[in-house]
Amino acid sequence: MKVSVNPIADLRSHLADKRAELRGLNDRLPWARAQAETRVITQAGDEKALGSNAEARARALTLALYADDAYLATLSEIRAVEREIADLESELEGLYDQRRASEWAIRARLVDALLGQGFDHPGNGTGSTSMLTEMATRQALRDAAERKQQALTDTEDLWR
Repeated sequence: MKVSVNPIADLRSHLADKRAELRGLNDRLPWARAQAETRVITQAGDEKALGSNAEARARALTLALYADDAYLATLSEIRAVEREIADLESELEGLYDQRRASEWAIRARLVDALLGQGFDHPGNGTGSTSMLTEMATRQALRDAAERKQQALTDTEDLWR
């Protein structure tokens, strides 16, 4: 099993290959359609046998196309590659999200090291609280703890 050094680059390369495959299949579709239409017209005898006017002939050709196995196989291949491309794009977006979260975590650790405080960032799940609000909250909790300790000390002094 091959371990990838850069999964994003590998995925982007695979995605490019699938997009090229899709372009090739889309190029083949008009050819498959023309062949299917030719088979239908040949079986009918001539084009006018398919209907009395252009709309009737177009409708008959459309119905015949969706009964033609070769044409449907080409359409099926196109849809399968489109699904693969959508899956690859989704996977690539997930890798980008993971990388962004990792980058934010690194930034947060750097800020923590520099300031000795917590830093709010999208990757840590704390929401939209700003760093200053977080720092003010921590200071308020420290102040409250000091006041509580002072009150306990004062109460003990009264009982002595």
